[in-house]
Amino acid sequence: MDFEKSVFKEIFPKLIDSLHPGVRIVPPPPPIPIFDENDSIIGIDTTGQGEMWKKYKIKKAELAADTTKRVLVVYDTIYEIDGRVNYQLQRHFDSYNLKIDSIYKKAYRINFSHINNDKNFEYRYRSEFPQGTLIWREKYDFPFVGIVRFSRISFDKSKKFGIMEGSFSCGPKCGFSGTIFIRKKNDVWLIDDVMVKSIS
Repeated sequence: MDFEKSVFKEIFPKLIDSLHPGVRIVPPPPPIPIFDENDSIIGIDTTGQGEMWKKYKIKKAELAADTTKRVLVVYDTIYEIDGRVNYQLQRHFDSYNLKIDSIYKKAYRINFSHINNDKNFEYRYRSEFPQGTLIWREKYDFPFVGIVRFSRISFDKSKKFGIMEGSFSCGPKCGFSGTIFIRKKNDVWLIDDVMVKSIS
């Protein structure tokens, strides 16, 4: 359990980066070509292009200067995982011929003091919020960006490869869940892949 918790603590920020889409600014589209009656390009329409880039740069600078932490809700319990998922671990890392113990791991309560602080997020327990879909109807005086949930981690015998499950919700019918494959490389735990299972 202590080993698993230390891995979870290390990989947690990477899990958030992988599951939470974050804020992305899309640059303005390229200028629109002007065609003649033979579908040949005869010019470029740059109408409004300069103004669009101006607004984009202003917005980008505003977000870069914004130090407001977004609230990400985390389920209190790291839910149980059945050892039967280990065949997926073996299949994903098939070239390594992993040896695995098929172990059923019970749920445990997450402790935020074991989680690294994040400059972008403030983490809060799911139990602090309204139950069910009511969480999305409440008005908050802070930027609430979504809910994440994670399972326990199942490892191979060498403790260098692992599998877990996770999900991100951004609304009552918005989000996705997936299977997460992790590995240790150069003494650092990394996310090798996220296999999406469901999306809405």
